[in-house]
Amino acid sequence: MGGTSPGVTALADHMGAFILASLGLTYLIGLILMLAKPTEWRLTLWLWQVMGFGLTCFVMAWIGLRTSLGESIMLALAGGGVGVLAAWRWYAIAAEVRALTRRRPPVRRL
Repeated sequence: MGGTSPGVTALADHMGAFILASLGLTYLIGLILMLAKPTEWRLTLWLWQVMGFGLTCFVMAWIGLRTSLGESIMLALAGGGVGVLAAWRWYAIAAEVRALTRRRPPVRRL
């Protein structure tokens, strides 16, 4: 097969920073979706979290750890499972915030 391209080597050398940045971005977009509450925000949030975690794990395995394609795909599926847990956590946070908002007594203005 030939040598590894310089871009792949550079990414592999900075894999820790890549993982932190991509997962941080995934969480940030999840938070923005939760706060913005678009019409289909729940589905979008779930999809974004699953894809973000899955792709991060795939890139980490394929480029960073240089594992086989099959192992990289399996790690991507595991990352997608972690994405489901992350999305479920965001959903639970949003549900709790909605419940707290409903329980708050209305503010009286004089």
